[in-house]
Amino acid sequence: LGVDRNRLVNAYCAPHIQAQRLTVASLTSHITWPTPAACRLARNWLLQTYPPTGQSSLRRLYISRDRASRRHVINEPEILAFLEPLGFTRIFAEDLSLADQVSLFAGAEMIVAPHGAGLTNLLVCPEGAIVIELFAGPRQTWHAYWLMAQHVGLRYAALVSDIPRSIALYELLHPCLNIDADIYIHPPDLLGLIDRLLN
Repeated sequence: LGVDRNRLVNAYCAPHIQAQRLTVASLTSHITWPTPAACRLARNWLLQTYPPTGQSSLRRLYISRDRASRRHVINEPEILAFLEPLGFTRIFAEDLSLADQVSLFAGAEMIVAPHGAGLTNLLVCPEGAIVIELFAGPRQTWHAYWLMAQHVGLRYAALVSDIPRSIALYELLHPCLNIDADIYIHPPDLLGLIDRLLN
C-alpha cells in the first residue's frame, strides 16, 4: 500500500495511539462474510494497481500448503500425479509478489486448493473460472471463499476429505477435528468433480 514499514504501529501492542491524521478502513461485514461491494472494490483496486501482464501461460493452478503449519493435503504427491497430466501447475502463493499473484490468477481458468489465504486471489480470477476448495471433513467447511466466488462470478465447488472407514484412523489423521486439520483427498473423487465441472 506504499506505507513505509517504519510508520506501521501494531495497535495490539500500543496502549495509546495519538495521530494528527488517522485513516482506518471500515469493516462492511464480518471478515468471513465478504459483501459483493467489498469484493468488487478489492477486485477493481487490485486489477488497477497491479495490471495483469498477460505473460503467464499457466491456466490451471494447484495452490499448495505444503510449507504451511497446518491444513496440508497429506497425499499431495498423489494428487499432483493426477492433476499434472491435466495441465495443473503447483504454486506456492507465498513465493509470489502481490503483482505476480494478480497476473497469475487473472489468467487462471481453474484453481484447486485446500482452504487457506491463497484463495483470496479468487478476487481477480476471470468470470466463469472454476475453483475447487478442499476441506478436511464435513465439520471443517467454511463459507468465505464460496461467497467470494459467488460475488465475482466464479464456478465454485467444495470437496470434503474422504473420511477413512476406521474412526481410529480418522482421529489419528485429524486429532483436532477443526478447520485446521490436515486433508486427505481420494484422487478419483477430485478427478470426477473436475470432469463434471468441465463437461
